Amino acid sequence: MKLEKINSKLQQKDTLDIIKWSYDAFKDSLVMTSSFGEYSAVMLHLVKQIVPDIPIIFIDTGYLTPETYSFVEKLRREMDLNLHIYSSKRTTSMQEAVDGLRWKDEESKEFERFKYEVKGEPLERALVGLNVKAWLSGVRKDESEYRNNFEIVMKDRRGYKIHPIFYWTEEEVKEYISRNSLMINENYFDVCKGEKQKKECGIHCFIDGEGI
Repeated sequence: MKLEKINSKLQQKDTLDIIKWSYDAFKDSLVMTSSFGEYSAVMLHLVKQIVPDIPIIFIDTGYLTPETYSFVEKLRREMDLNLHIYSSKRTTSMQEAVDGLRWKDEESKEFERFKYEVKGEPLERALVGLNVKAWLSGVRKDESEYRNNFEIVMKDRRGYKIHPIFYWTEEEVKEYISRNSLMINENYFDVCKGEKQKKECGIHCFIDGEGI
């Protein structure tokens, strides 16, 4: 794939056209990931319009809020989601008993290893298990300096990542939620982003070959 040419073309397309292009290009080897975070209903609503039965990968770190688990179940039922849940091979209790509270030391290598164990490895396992060649993600350009350097379509060591709402602003996201009466996860916390929720979550770093 000539990504520069593809990205230039897709920048001129609307979001549903980007999703349709993705499915036409990758068919049944296309999946999407969802954190079921604050605005995750937006991508789910968009993608379901084009690929109703798309496999949706959800990585359960074991540290999500009760509201997030409730949010997942409500959306699963209401949207009839084809949900595939993956988690680390060790329970949170076992991790903490053996390795301590690694998630509390955000500047250490142990924190990076923790992120890989609860997010990176489960996602890699999901991508292999589902025979994935491309995956849709709700990453946006305005979310962080790190993500500002992404593109709509990117190549990584597992295949292709596609970001249909990459150029959406937060205001556009909120407007879409309001217009379509979508739910919001009002108490989302990602342990991999650190106490202030400013760090990169881990998935995009590790799959791109960064991290530990």
